[in-house]
Amino acid sequence: MFVTQVESDQPRVFINPQIVAVSDQITSYEEGCLSIPGVYANIDRPDALRVEFRDENGEPQTLEAEGLLARVIQHEYDHLNGTLFTNIWEPVNRTVF
Repeated sequence: MFVTQVESDQPRVFINPQIVAVSDQITSYEEGCLSIPGVYANIDRPDALRVEFRDENGEPQTLEAEGLLARVIQHEYDHLNGTLFTNIWEPVNRTVF
């Protein structure tokens, strides 16, 4: 489970999320993480996705997201799978340490 709040959106709860589709278009964007303060790197991710999940009431939901919201969902989804953004950045970027 994770919760997002992107820009002026209301908080969204994602329980047992599954990303079921992603776009072919890939966008690079600088990401950071509260788990590793002060570390940032450009990460390539699909620009849009479709995610299925249950909301805070246990109701099944499907959401199509793009841009920053899609990126945040993928970032948080990675955490559920034990992956930090530092595990997926290009080795050339590791010079920030």
